[in-house]
Amino acid sequence: MKHIIKDNNKNTQNLFRRWQQRGGWSADKSDNKAEELKQKIKDLLLTEQGEICCYCEERITNDRCHIEHFLPKGNSQFAHWASSYENIFCSCNYTQSCGTKKGGKVIPISPLNENCEDLFTYSDRGKITGKNQNANDTIRILNLDSEHFISARKKVIDTFIEDMDKLSDISLLEFDRWISDYLAQKPFVRFWTTVKWAGEKYRTFF
Repeated sequence: MKHIIKDNNKNTQNLFRRWQQRGGWSADKSDNKAEELKQKIKDLLLTEQGEICCYCEERITNDRCHIEHFLPKGNSQFAHWASSYENIFCSCNYTQSCGTKKGGKVIPISPLNENCEDLFTYSDRGKITGKNQNANDTIRILNLDSEHFISARKKVIDTFIEDMDKLSDISLLEFDRWISDYLAQKPFVRFWTTVKWAGEKYRTFF
């Protein structure tokens, strides 16, 4: 899970407020203006997230994701969060994972947690493991350790290693700059924290 920094600037607030005024989550599907505003909000979320899912970090696009409430909007306990921009992200549409799998459950770790990236670790074959119970509960609820994701992360690791092998006779400092640039590119690489883990592991070779 990658740390996401919300870009809740004045323009974002105005856009979100305009959508709320047209009904927000309750807006009529035939209201073209409301749908247009919703798509713009999804675009803002995608930009914030570097076009990766807020949970699994798979590549997503506007038409291949949904707006996800971290704290479920259907739960009366969190009703005041339903209209909060801080509570929404873009999640992939995989039916057996992430936002769709989570449904009305509450997971213990949020992409807004500054240390969320450090609560998970990976193996060379793409398996994810939590470093504490909250992380393991998050993996279980979101089904982040499915064979689908293990295989996909393995391919990303292999691609990273292939790119790394193209480097020759560079210092550790130069490698650190390379991995920093690798992770900074937009849109983000798929499974960003997996790549970050691989960079930290293989930097010991330089």
